[in-house]
Formats: sequence, structure tokens, C-alpha cells
Amino acid sequence: MPRFWFVSEDEVSLIQVQKSAFLLNWRRRNAKYPHFAEHLKPGFDKYYGVFKEFLRYDVGMGGPEISHCELTYVNVIMSSDYWQGPYDTSRVIRSFAIPNHESGHDTVPAFNCVYQYEVELNLQLHVTIRTAKTANPLGSPLLILEFKALGQPDDVSTSKINAWYDRAHDAIISRFLCMTNKDVQHTHWKLEEAE
Repeated sequence: MPRFWFVSEDEVSLIQVQKSAFLLNWRRRNAKYPHFAEHLKPGFDKYYGVFKEFLRYDVGMGGPEISHCELTYVNVIMSSDYWQGPYDTSRVIRSFAIPNHESGHDTVPAFNCVYQYEVELNLQLHVTIRTAKTANPLGSPLLILEFKALGQPDDVSTSKINAWYDRAHDAIISRFLCMTNKDVQHTHWKLEEAE
């Protein structure tokens, strides 16, 4: 089965269906940032329910087997007054440091760091901190912070899956708030409290 994309009219929501995954993506398209509990999780539940009904009544299949769950937040930071390139990353991620080289002549045009945390027995958190460049305008620097929770609920009942997503969301928000600079959170991102 190939991957199918279903894009909303405003291009903000994207559902991806493939042989091994059902994914709901939110994409910034001049839209207000949706909160997880109020918009994203109910949206996922709605469309996943439609998908299960389609499989049952139109295709004649049983429900999909859930082998694992995933929740990912991707934060893209464009060049700004507090981050203009790789050497400014410690202004965003307080504990971040670029290793020193003895030659003293090397520059760091890019990096890609991945960290894995065991939050619980069935919940891992993968944190990626990397640089990239925009396509338009050509070559402007970007800092990408990705927080991906992966795991398997205790069982596949709706209540256990919902509980897993709540814990995954809490782990992502907690790690994000802990890792990033408090001044940047409040002054530039206008975060008053965890969502």
C-alpha cells in the first residue's frame, strides 16, 4: 500500500495513511497554534475513527492493530535577534555546547545531535537538535528542535492509549521547557505556561 496524503482546504492539517501508520500533522500556514488537548488529540481521534469505520464498512476489514504510538513536536527557529546561527544555540538550549577543536580555524556550519531518554518502560523520548537552511530566501539558517515520544500503551483500549498520549505530551512539554532558555520562552516565544 502506498502512502496517501489527505490535505485540508487551508493546508493546515495533513493526514497520512500508509501500510504501517496513520498520522495527523499540523502545519503552520498562518494559522493559530492549536493546543494538544483542545484541538490536536480530538482531531486525531475524529479522523482515526473515520478511518476505522472506512476499514470496517467499506473495505470489510477489522480495525487496525496498534503496535506503537508516536507524538512529535517540531519547533523551527528562524534567524532572529536571539539566534543567528550555530554558535548562538546555547542562547536557546541552555546546556548546548559545540565541542572545541584545537586547530582554532574550524567553523561549524551545521550540526545534528540526537539524544534518547527512557522516560518510562513504554515511553522513550528522542530529542534532535539540528541546523538547516531555508530554501527561500536561499540559505538562511534555521535551528530545528524535534521532540519525539515513542512507545506502546499497556494495552490498546481507548483509555490506555489516551493515557499514553497524555504522558507523552507531558514528557515533551516538560523536556522542552527544561531545556530551553526561560528568557527566550517568555520574551520571544511569549510562553506563559505549559500548554
